[in-house]
Amino acid sequence: MRKVTVKLDRITVSGVLPNWSLQDIHDETGLVPRDGAMFLEREDKDGNKENMAFMAESPFQREHWRLDFNPANLTVDETAVLGRVIDNMEQAHFTRLDIAFDVFNDDLAMKYRVYRFNTREDVIETIKGRSKSVETMYWGARKSDQQIRLYNKLVEQKNKQKPIPDDVESWARLELQLRGKKPADWLNSATEMLNQFKLANLQKLNPNDRVILHGLLTDIVEWHDFNKQKQAKYRKMIKQSDGFDTKLADEMKQVLADNLDELQAELNGYLADFDIQK
Repeated sequence: MRKVTVKLDRITVSGVLPNWSLQDIHDETGLVPRDGAMFLEREDKDGNKENMAFMAESPFQREHWRLDFNPANLTVDETAVLGRVIDNMEQAHFTRLDIAFDVFNDDLAMKYRVYRFNTREDVIETIKGRSKSVETMYWGARKSDQQIRLYNKLVEQKNKQKPIPDDVESWARLELQLRGKKPADWLNSATEMLNQFKLANLQKLNPNDRVILHGLLTDIVEWHDFNKQKQAKYRKMIKQSDGFDTKLADEMKQVLADNLDELQAELNGYLADFDIQK
């Protein structure tokens, strides 16, 4: 039976580090510089490194930095490291929240896609023999306020040799970057993104629309192959979910609405622990 849960995934803290170079940050905190950014890394029992936090300077404002991390996953020592970073930040404040929906025992969850026009889509596939399966999908740039990530959490956990609950047969995770600082803002932002998360179910359409939409969704035909009137028609159908299943996205919206107060309380606790302004 399908089960959907939601939790905080990452928070973003922004602030000013006047006259701090990457080397200064490394010397003060131990964060590792790479590709112009800073990382808090953890090594697992097999020697593999996992990024626990990411920190980068704004390309638009010198000395303005953002720090992304999941406070729930940090050890005491890692929390202390990030605490030193935040303590040295001037005007440190919370700017963004990422949430994660876990979908258990729904074989169709990894077949859902985000239908957002003019948005970059990146796919990571696993190929086994003659078959291949999607393991991770990204919609939107990493620095975008509206990036969406979908990946096979069950495969990830198995690769990390972590225990899987007995009743879990499939496990997909959808992560959303939410804008705003209030629960109402989160719900509005998440609703906007979840409205784009749907499963193609074209069988209910008439044959002509079914064939054209299938061609557009699979890149067999291009949008510019049609006149503007037809382009508008099929864009509207996609936006209104004509020929699409939205049951999972609708359930996610409800789960988020039901858990807003709890998520807000959890966030407030983390902000207080790090002495971060809202």
